[in-house]
Amino acid sequence: MHEATIESFANAMPFAELVKALGMTTTPGCNPVFQVRFALQNHPVPDISVNGMSLNLQMRSTGTCRFDLACEVTEDGESLEVVWLFHPDLFSEEDIQNLNRLYLGVLMSVCNSPEILTAALMTTL
Repeated sequence: MHEATIESFANAMPFAELVKALGMTTTPGCNPVFQVRFALQNHPVPDISVNGMSLNLQMRSTGTCRFDLACEVTEDGESLEVVWLFHPDLFSEEDIQNLNRLYLGVLMSVCNSPEILTAALMTTL
């Protein structure tokens, strides 16, 4: 698994280059490939030392939504930080609260019943 992950990075490219390579046109305020993004940041961020100064880097959201809807989850030891980014013209605060409630329900279902099938998740919420 580790080797496959490392090998996959050989094919990585910046998103803007992918859009260009696919020959897609860009429109300000609209993503040409997809509108919803889910990102899980679960890799450790190492502490570093510069000129005798110890630094602890933190992964934080920019607070800017480049998509219609984005969910950024950052794992930090025993906890998860969940940040929802959205276009207010498309989603209300209530919509996002409902999505967050459903996401929390999925996480709780999986933690309480690790053997649960994905197809059964929505019926348990």
